[in-house]
Amino acid sequence: MDDFKKFPVFDGEKINSEYQTQNGKNMSQVSNSEDSVAFIAVNENHALNSQHVDKKINFFLDSGASDHMVSSDLEICMSEVKMLERPISISIAWNGKCLMATKKGRLRIKHLKTEISLEALIVPNLSANLISVNQLTRKGLEVTFVENKAVIKSNSVNLTVNKIGKMYKIEFDLLLQNFGQALKTNNVDLTLWHRRMGHLNRKSLQRMKLPVSDEVCSECKKGKATRLPFISCKLPRSNRIGELIHTDLCGPIDPPTANGERYFQVIVDDYSHFTKVYLLKQKNEATNNVINYVNSIEAQHDTRVFKIRCDNGGEFLNKTLQQFTSQKGIHLQTTVPYTSQQNGVSERMNRTLLDKARCMISDSDLSKEMWGYAVLSAAYLLNRSPTNALNGETPSDRWFGETDLSKIRVFGCKLWYSILPKGGKLDDRAAEGRLVGYMDNGYRVFDIKTRVVHVARDIVFHESNKSSNDVKLIPNEEENEFNDKENEHCVEKFYDAENDIQENELRQSSRVKKKPVRFGFDEYETYEACCMFISGDP
Repeated sequence: MDDFKKFPVFDGEKINSEYQTQNGKNMSQVSNSEDSVAFIAVNENHALNSQHVDKKINFFLDSGASDHMVSSDLEICMSEVKMLERPISISIAWNGKCLMATKKGRLRIKHLKTEISLEALIVPNLSANLISVNQLTRKGLEVTFVENKAVIKSNSVNLTVNKIGKMYKIEFDLLLQNFGQALKTNNVDLTLWHRRMGHLNRKSLQRMKLPVSDEVCSECKKGKATRLPFISCKLPRSNRIGELIHTDLCGPIDPPTANGERYFQVIVDDYSHFTKVYLLKQKNEATNNVINYVNSIEAQHDTRVFKIRCDNGGEFLNKTLQQFTSQKGIHLQTTVPYTSQQNGVSERMNRTLLDKARCMISDSDLSKEMWGYAVLSAAYLLNRSPTNALNGETPSDRWFGETDLSKIRVFGCKLWYSILPKGGKLDDRAAEGRLVGYMDNGYRVFDIKTRVVHVARDIVFHESNKSSNDVKLIPNEEENEFNDKENEHCVEKFYDAENDIQENELRQSSRVKKKPVRFGFDEYETYEACCMFISGDP
């Protein structure tokens, strides 16, 4: 996938000597800082306050690896452990398998009298620790291969690596420094992806090979408390997209959003669990949403909707929807009155979205009237989260064929976005905001100063600390609904503002208006999610 950078690397058990001359130009995000040090030599009287551990670890010298890499077993011994901005996919050359690295850290090791600080990727299931020749040479060290050994030299480093079979192997003593503090720091970093994914459950994070923290999340405890589950029964699953869709409303919700929405509607595809979310001011808007959804799914996937499952609410049992389903040959299944359990898929989705939205609002300290953005963001995240109902797949895997996590950031985190159009020479080039949603071509950004939501692309995020601002939204009369049409309008307004000001008359007379692709799933996938059939919290 495009969001993952791929770097070929050797597995320690089978190193192909021919491959060791390749891939010299690849490098990862770990060592992009010029002041990061791959190797440092320390004098005997240097006060490192290091503590020797009765443990030997082996490293293999690898000219094909783009970065130093260590097994995740060593993470507990490392300091300065940080999350990568994006996960890095590492290809194993000899067997074609891929491993995933989401963190980096610094490991202190010692060979004879030379202490070394090694900045490395932390790679779960890596069978051998690797020292990258590329990184050594980039840092000014000289690596020479002679006969049955390799020599690493610099002004302060002189190491000899012996060749064993086809591999160059060296043994180090493991050093620990400030062990307790390292554990504390590492555990804080582990919560970042939990928050990024909208307080996703532990099991799903493990399935996605993302870091997991043992800390108890107070936002999850407050926002996801539930009653004990009822006895459930499984119905036959659908075999294709569109065979059965579920829909339901949730609300009224107090307070309403800044634009006056008090309800949200979910439409779940039974096969993929791909879900679209609408925000509504009135219940009677639900009928048109169902009609538009059916038309869209039939056009985009070249298929027909066979059944629609809903409750007995007047927003669904009306003449308009009954005529539409009759003309299309769609079977409209309704539940027994006051038996919402028969519409369990959409009912469970309502709960899942609200649980995540509560946690995200609590974690971000945003105003409760921002619940609409939180629900839409929760849907976006659930759509990219694995579910037991799909045997660990994500809905986007079935819908799009892939899952892209490259855009995921902590909801409500502080950010700075570029101001367009640019002002005077001395005016600010960026403004402070909060992340409140996702778009195909950018992010939804809440401006702290103007209290208005924009769509921005050029953004610098700051996810490390929680925001303490209880921010409130100013209603935007031009953005009355969170649907595809208004999303397109929002993007257009944001990026074309400069031309609208400077060439107003010209654009009014010559601009060619194109029909918006309002039914494209690439646009509305912002509001999609998965339904998770699990007894635990999502």
